[in-house]
Amino acid sequence: MSAILSRTGFLTSVSVALALSIGAWCYAQAATGVPRAATDAPCARSGSATVLENREARVYATRRGGRIKYACLKDTGRREKLDGPISDIRTRPPPAMALAGPLLLTVTDTLADGLDVAADRRTLGIIDLRVDADGRSPVVTTRLGYGVLGVGSAQLKENGSFAFVSCLTSGRRGIVSENCLRRETVSPYEVVKYEVRAPRRRVVLESGLQIDPASLRLRGSRLTWRSGSETKSAPLR
Repeated sequence: MSAILSRTGFLTSVSVALALSIGAWCYAQAATGVPRAATDAPCARSGSATVLENREARVYATRRGGRIKYACLKDTGRREKLDGPISDIRTRPPPAMALAGPLLLTVTDTLADGLDVAADRRTLGIIDLRVDADGRSPVVTTRLGYGVLGVGSAQLKENGSFAFVSCLTSGRRGIVSENCLRRETVSPYEVVKYEVRAPRRRVVLESGLQIDPASLRLRGSRLTWRSGSETKSAPLR
């Protein structure tokens, strides 16, 4: 009986010691600021809705001011505003937006004043949410041309290589705003990629009416998309 009590006392002591150790560890973690709860995270905003998120960054939309979108780097809490104050500058939501590490691919429509559609423009940009030595965010931007090229879905790698499904549209804003996901013309879709090893080389992987514009996916270095009843693939290096 004394042996059992002795053993019980030993286990109790171990349990208490373990609980104290865990409590001390938790206090130390809280004091040093390592991984906090999501509600306390630098990129958390009350009332916001997550658009895209990974371990390094979060893209979210606020409910105020017409759902303005922001991109935020979790390590520093640095935010990049993606939309204009009203409807003159708007970034396309997923699947025409992609996040890879601290890099964000956006398709942005900038509407000119009045009815001059020719003055409108659509740009595809890659934003690096980290800052350079001068405190600026390096951005690579490609002008796509409003009313000419729409983007149905896009994918991005952490090295900066990217791909997207594009479509030709008419110049009417109501059609362009559909973002290639609703068929308005008989022009073919194209699956296009740009790789860092040849950043200015536009590679068309497939062209045709049978392509599903919202189907582009990336797993590792392999792109896939639906073309009719088939699933096709290509590398993205």
